[in-house]
Amino acid sequence: MSRDEPSNLQVGVCLISTRDIPPLSIILADNPAVVAPNQSSPPVCLGCLQSVDGSSVCPVCSYPMCSEECCTSSVHTQECGVLQGVHQDREDSGGVNYQIVAVIRLLSVRETDSQVWAQIDELMDHEEERRQDVGEWKMSQRDVVDVIKPLKNEVDDDLIHRLIGLLSINCVGVSLKKERIQGQALYPLLSLVSHSCVANARYAVNPEDFSVVLRAKRDILEGEEITINYLPHIYGVPKRKMEIANQWY
Repeated sequence: MSRDEPSNLQVGVCLISTRDIPPLSIILADNPAVVAPNQSSPPVCLGCLQSVDGSSVCPVCSYPMCSEECCTSSVHTQECGVLQGVHQDREDSGGVNYQIVAVIRLLSVRETDSQVWAQIDELMDHEEERRQDVGEWKMSQRDVVDVIKPLKNEVDDDLIHRLIGLLSINCVGVSLKKERIQGQALYPLLSLVSHSCVANARYAVNPEDFSVVLRAKRDILEGEEITINYLPHIYGVPKRKMEIANQWY
């Protein structure tokens, strides 16, 4: 497997098979750089992303939690003091501001893990295209940038908008019904895999640690681009095209 720069500049870096890959073979395994609730979400635990009723919260920041273990996890301990200053008034998320969580966690990666950040920093954020949607850009400014800046004085608007773009373009949804887990995750390697409606690979997320494994769905020939389907198969072709254009430009 190798990285390649395709001739279509809108695609960005992609993954190309360096050998023939039989069906069900593991193509790659990856760990998440960021795991977080969706921007608009029903109440979920900030630690494990399991659905909760909102009755149990962190005593410091007041974000929903499912247990003391999640409340004292290393990820939440790092962000708790920052989240403490967030005003909770999001009606679409049970009064909880989930929009900023992924951004704050990615900012922490940038500050504390230079190796992982170097991988993330190479990904596309489609800033130029996102700026053209003036309404969406202003909403990001109001709901995310202007909320985070007073909490993290050392960051500026451009950096926060860059993080928003990296997350919105490259995160994959994590929906595990059996475990009642709902959220999003950013994977440094999996993010390099392009979309195809007739994808040749499929990924599965481990609910224990959110690690991901990408396997071949069929025979993949040497030199063939590795692809996954970004959208559920139940989407028809017109809706799929619209969603791809709106979300991934």
